[in-house]
Amino acid sequence: MLWDRNSFRLFSFDHIATAIFESLKEYPPDMVKRAFQEYISPDDLDDFLNLWREEGVIGEEGDFQGEFMPDRSQSDFISAPLRVYLDITWACNLRCPHCVTSSGTAVKSELSTDDMKKVIHEMADAGVCEVVVGGGEPLFRKDCFELFSAIVERGMALTLFTNGVLIGREKAKKIAEIPFRSIYISLDGGDERCHDYIRGKDSFKKTLMGIQNLSAYTDHNVYLQYTIMKQNVKDIEPALKLAHELPVYGIAFSFVRPSGRAALNENLVLTNKEFNIILDKLFELRESADKEVQIKAFVPGEDGEDSGRLYRGFGCGGGRVNCTIDPYGNLYPCNFIQYPGERENILEKGFLNIWTKNPLFQKLRNLKGNEKCLNCQHFEHCRGGCRGEALNCFGSLDAPGYYCLKEDRS
Repeated sequence: MLWDRNSFRLFSFDHIATAIFESLKEYPPDMVKRAFQEYISPDDLDDFLNLWREEGVIGEEGDFQGEFMPDRSQSDFISAPLRVYLDITWACNLRCPHCVTSSGTAVKSELSTDDMKKVIHEMADAGVCEVVVGGGEPLFRKDCFELFSAIVERGMALTLFTNGVLIGREKAKKIAEIPFRSIYISLDGGDERCHDYIRGKDSFKKTLMGIQNLSAYTDHNVYLQYTIMKQNVKDIEPALKLAHELPVYGIAFSFVRPSGRAALNENLVLTNKEFNIILDKLFELRESADKEVQIKAFVPGEDGEDSGRLYRGFGCGGGRVNCTIDPYGNLYPCNFIQYPGERENILEKGFLNIWTKNPLFQKLRNLKGNEKCLNCQHFEHCRGGCRGEALNCFGSLDAPGYYCLKEDRS
């Protein structure tokens, strides 16, 4: 795999293409052509070299411009996670009922600036491509911009999830100085009534002001992040309309999952049948939308599902292509799967050591699956869906995901 740090794109290659790049690191193109002539024709190799010369992967003299990382991949997981979800704090100015981390008040044991930087450097050394920073509310942490800078300085793409309430003019100016890949602003209603009902009084006005400040002082890709639950299903179209009116690139729709506070508020979670009906509606709305509409669900062809093709087993990408780090330095497959008994800390055990050997990660990589999923037409893409949903709803990591495309709608 090749990660382009400038365009934030990931490319996959077979062993021959990889060997060509490795050879170009040490030998001139003419010598490489002769060495590979029994595997690829000279014309095809010229086309290959020209293509990647245009992309900047190969220099004008034909030399490979990238940096090689050690390959520690195994059959059930890759050398290092492509994406890490880093919660830098669980402190938050809001108390949302669907919060997966049950955030509110931070405790004193959250990692210091220096220790958090150690974690960031370990991720970079391992070969992590992208860091998605969340919380809690990440902007609540006083050293957040120092941490943001540490991430991008090590060549990792940076995405931010925030509720937007704290983005005044000064914070917007600081955000403008950081090359974020994307910024997602939580918005859970198409108007003040719905959003404030979920997130608290006056949060809608403050969030919109944060969006306006970002638009005034930055040119970042800003998206609305809408979490669909029973309380706001009727506000999906108004929210899409609002996305068209606001200075944002688009809107991302995800579905509330039974984890964190949402596990304690069962009235938030949609039924499987409701999920399928709403999913159809989202596809329909996306067809006529003027701005980008992202649908974050285990749906064939949707964002996030390409990562499933990097492994052949049963289960989602948690522990195989991505993972989560909490504010204390503990490494998990994802926020939806946390076994306190198998919790391991990066500062004590090391990032790659946990990624490779942790019992929970190994358990997820060796799941047998279930007959319903293994025989499903969608299995090649969804791989059985979210393992956190399966565990929290059905008590088993091998169970089908809660939001399943195979639900009988009759």
